[in-house]
Amino acid sequence: MSLSWLPEKDNKVTYTLTYDKRGFIALKYSGFISPPEAQESSVKAIEMAVKHAVKLYLADHSESVVVLPIEQVNNLMDKLADLTEVSRNAKLATVLPAAGGQARKDLESFITIAANQGWIVAAFNTRQEAIDWLLDLTDGEASP
Repeated sequence: MSLSWLPEKDNKVTYTLTYDKRGFIALKYSGFISPPEAQESSVKAIEMAVKHAVKLYLADHSESVVVLPIEQVNNLMDKLADLTEVSRNAKLATVLPAAGGQARKDLESFITIAANQGWIVAAFNTRQEAIDWLLDLTDGEASP
């Protein structure tokens, strides 16, 4: 199953949400991502995970620009924690933006806050590293 979403005609953001047959939900972003889009896509990913009974998530931001100020990260984490379908033993692998800069720092802050709240999260430079970690195919730690 795949969903693509384009919020407005002039906005270049899009995301694709898929169930990967290896047992995880994959969320691929491109373009500018704001907190409302991050929240909406997260909720849709959780709904898909419940449908497929999986607890593994891949959020690929390699082609996106994310704007998630700290207060917005805290707000998003609170909203996700309120969803009864979300388990803290779910794993989230995040592929960081290739461009780096503030978008990368914002996602690294998200990872830190999520980990401090008890979530199993890690950041990666490549999609394959993230998938390997999700599926326990590596012995090493995540490396941003």
